[in-house]
Amino acid sequence: MTKQDLQLQLKQAMIAKEKLRVSTLRLLLSAIQLSERQGDLHEATPEETVSIIQREVKRRREAIEEYTRASRADLAQSEQQELQILESYLPQQLTTEEVDAIIRETITNTGASTTADFGKVMKEVSVKTRGRADGKLVCDRVKQLLA
Repeated sequence: MTKQDLQLQLKQAMIAKEKLRVSTLRLLLSAIQLSERQGDLHEATPEETVSIIQREVKRRREAIEEYTRASRADLAQSEQQELQILESYLPQQLTTEEVDAIIRETITNTGASTTADFGKVMKEVSVKTRGRADGKLVCDRVKQLLA
């Protein structure tokens, strides 16, 4: 997913008068522009764009938790709708079984056997799953499989 793709999606959403999608895409494009300005004004690569989308997804998940804890179901629902829109722009996510297979393969390849090897395994697994799996899920699964 590139910035140009998102801009095209924004135009289509504006034509279709999808207010929530329009506002979500505007926020996402603003986050991308901010990231570009902070990074020596270069155009965001597709990988960087996916990373920014993931960051925005994480923010929405955290906001949903906070709003739910504060008994603000209306705000949590709004964040949930934005989350669904943002997730539609991410690459196909790996299943838990696929993540486990990658972790087991990495554990075998690195010779890891204890939780002391967590960092070594996580480093390699993160590269293999970047953009396709939630980092928290990967971390939890690595801990479980090394225990």
